[in-house]
Amino acid sequence: MPVQPTSKKMLDAWLEERGLGHHRKAIAAVALPSIELVPASEREDEQELPLGRSKLGGAPDLPPEFSWPHNSAGQPLSFLAQIQCSDLPARVVEDLEGLAHAGRLWFFYNTLDRPAGLSPGDRGEFLVWSSRAEKKTLQPLVDAPQEQTDIYEACAVKPTATLSLPVFPEFIEEDEAEPYEELVLDLPEPLHKMVGHPNTLQSSMPLTCHRVFQGLDCVDDHLLPVPTVEELRAIEREWILLLQIDTDSVAGFEWGDSGRLFFWIRRQDLARGDFSQAWAILQSA
Repeated sequence: MPVQPTSKKMLDAWLEERGLGHHRKAIAAVALPSIELVPASEREDEQELPLGRSKLGGAPDLPPEFSWPHNSAGQPLSFLAQIQCSDLPARVVEDLEGLAHAGRLWFFYNTLDRPAGLSPGDRGEFLVWSSRAEKKTLQPLVDAPQEQTDIYEACAVKPTATLSLPVFPEFIEEDEAEPYEELVLDLPEPLHKMVGHPNTLQSSMPLTCHRVFQGLDCVDDHLLPVPTVEELRAIEREWILLLQIDTDSVAGFEWGDSGRLFFWIRRQDLARGDFSQAWAILQSA
């Protein structure tokens, strides 16, 4: 079952339960459609899964032209997820043409060094690869490089349309912070998702992505100029959450202290289908 609300009616009920019903219209205005990757209710043998099916972990199903990605030091990146874009709810991705027609996406990351994505030098430590290859050309890659730091348990997922909320919008009062936090941060885990608001654990990730793409190092981001509210909102509209992978004891994903790994892409790059420009950020509690 999804852990985020799947309809406005459900969201309204959640707000009423937490004494936030008077913010119903304001919250509805900032809620964004999202896609929750709901794990299959029963663990399936990976060999029984249809080729190309959306899944986390396991071995990727790849077209013959694929070459396994390595970072600049020659370390093979670890495979994290495979998304069949035709599985994605049409009403969520209808305005995201680059995602709706991407075919399939594969996500890779350097799980040995676990770069946080705070520096331009982290480019090449992760990869999002796309292909529109026909299903009949896909092959299960069971002989992935043994040098991968981590090989995760395969878990089939069902992309499900939900609603996502931002962390602490300005209209939430101090005495309402705790019940609102239950709606955004205290959801049952794991919460794997695509698009919509991220379940942020630290600072604004679109701002970090924006700065890194300007060639700035964000390790000491308190030393960098602070954008105005209008500038920050413009930056946040520019970046799309491509994938959020939560800590997941079943699949074996562990991102530091109850952390999450996020993949982002600029709206303009998504429209072109240029997933090579995706950027990954690791955050922990």
